[in-house]
Amino acid sequence: MKKILLSILLIVSIENTYCQSISREVNSSAGEFFFNSNSSISWTLGEIITETFVTDNNTLTQGFQQSLLYVFGIDENADSIFNINIYPNPTNSLLNIKIDSKIKTTLNLKLFDVHGNCLFDKKINGNKNFYEKINFSNYRNSMYLLKIFSSKNKFVKSFKIQKVY
Repeated sequence: MKKILLSILLIVSIENTYCQSISREVNSSAGEFFFNSNSSISWTLGEIITETFVTDNNTLTQGFQQSLLYVFGIDENADSIFNINIYPNPTNSLLNIKIDSKIKTTLNLKLFDVHGNCLFDKKINGNKNFYEKINFSNYRNSMYLLKIFSSKNKFVKSFKIQKVY
């Protein structure tokens, strides 16, 4: 009985040592590979842990997707440019939107329902101080998403708005 048990244990342990593969494959949640006669490109999503080893003349990064990161600029935080007040929230009729900006800019206000339908879309041109009202009296009691964009459709901030009785 001991010989049979020892034999099974030996077979299982030998089988497990060959479970790792050295073939070019990666476990990821998404990815794609494209090629033509001149070049190829591949990407994966989900390969989160890699390590880089550096010696005098060589650099080795683990994984099949080698990343190269260029940072061209860092956008200034919207909170440092815009002071945004949305009140009252929750609302039952009028929602007041007051925005004070440090720069003269154009803003776009968009209101979406829970299904993603745009219910309100208004562009406010070139001031430093903005004041707008949205009438919620015709909307159903629900949650809404107010998104504020600056010029060139650049996202500034979003707010969850609740309509109540």
